[in-house]
Amino acid sequence: MKPCMRAAIFVTAVFVSALPNAAAIDSPVTSALPAMHSTLIERHPNFRCIVSLLERIVDDASGQGLQSLYIGPIEREGSGVFVRVYWPDDRAILLIDIQKTCSDDGMRIDDAALGWYRTKARIDLDTDVVPTAEDIGGSTYLVDRPWVDRVIAACKDGYLLMVEPSGRD
Repeated sequence: MKPCMRAAIFVTAVFVSALPNAAAIDSPVTSALPAMHSTLIERHPNFRCIVSLLERIVDDASGQGLQSLYIGPIEREGSGVFVRVYWPDDRAILLIDIQKTCSDDGMRIDDAALGWYRTKARIDLDTDVVPTAEDIGGSTYLVDRPWVDRVIAACKDGYLLMVEPSGRD
């Protein structure tokens, strides 16, 4: 472990212990830091479920090393409640549907849910982004660069979650 990493984990532990729901992120492989303008996602009743899902997604992606995930503000569209997550190491934006993923049944994150986040509820920043809204045409999956820039900025102003892949298969 690099010396600067030890300091970051110590600061993280101090911050997390000061949260009212600090037990929500007591995973040994996960740490959290508020970004500059935290949206208080950590106080959402399903925060632990969101963290568990993101841990499983990171494990499923077989990423190497500590992964940074920036959780954006809670958004509502119609009756849906979701957050966007910017994952720079995977070059992706994930769309987490809180109500569908974190139901009253608990935190059941099965292979079907992981498959959804692996293929449908994600924007690949290398292949799914076009320069302008006009370039989208009739596509149902492409997004324009200005939209992506706004989403990334909102996520970076949100909540930074650091996840170390567990190495499990």
